[in-house]
Amino acid sequence: MALAENLLLKVFCLLVSLLFYGHLHGARNAQRSFSLSVVTLLPGGDDGQVLMIDPPSTARVTLTGSRPILDDLKSDELGSVQLDLRQARGTYAPLDISRLKVPAGLSVEVDPPGVLLAWDAVVTRPVPVQIPLAGQEGLAMDGVVKRKLPLEMPPPRVTFGERNVMATVTLGRARTERVFRKLQVQVVGPTRSAVLPQEVDVRVAGPPDLVDDLRPELVVPIADVHAVAGDARTGSMPVPVAVVLDGCSTQVIPPTVVIKW
Repeated sequence: MALAENLLLKVFCLLVSLLFYGHLHGARNAQRSFSLSVVTLLPGGDDGQVLMIDPPSTARVTLTGSRPILDDLKSDELGSVQLDLRQARGTYAPLDISRLKVPAGLSVEVDPPGVLLAWDAVVTRPVPVQIPLAGQEGLAMDGVVKRKLPLEMPPPRVTFGERNVMATVTLGRARTERVFRKLQVQVVGPTRSAVLPQEVDVRVAGPPDLVDDLRPELVVPIADVHAVAGDARTGSMPVPVAVVLDGCSTQVIPPTVVIKW
């Protein structure tokens, strides 16, 4: 009968006790997760190995312990996770959480706990440099121009031995070529002479505004017998053929003809 007395009150007190115990127990085993930055310490590169994976930039850190302590924590108060690869040679490296500033009484777990690694041998080789030409150079005359140019950023896991290159560019006017075929050779010298061959081809090179407008009758191949044979009244000899055009260079094919007088 004594057990049945004040039964409702006893049940109520028991429930309150259980709730209070659960609250205290839960407060001591609360969890909170933080996304913290990962600081990676890479090897110096003088060992001939290069890392072929991108290390994680963040890691998920879970703290377990007192809820009031967890509620007051801020992520920037904890610091960062460290991945030390300076002496790593295998295929796995753990994330180091020993430098985190964790309040006493809290336990720490990190996800992922470590990183799978892949290494490859370092290869050094020369690479060609392409220099694009664009825009106006702003120079009033032809000549050689030198410019120090920065290199573009290298691809991932590649470094350049130099950050700049010295580019040398030779500037000049645009040039074009035309070939005038089967032009009659004009002989300066004896009035009666035989020419072999009687016709030549002339290649003209120069600025486009001069070469493109050049008329064939202005391209005159001349063989000057007097310049070679002097005042000789008779003879037979090879004589060079020349074409003179202002602002252009010329090439005669064949360069000489045989003249008999």
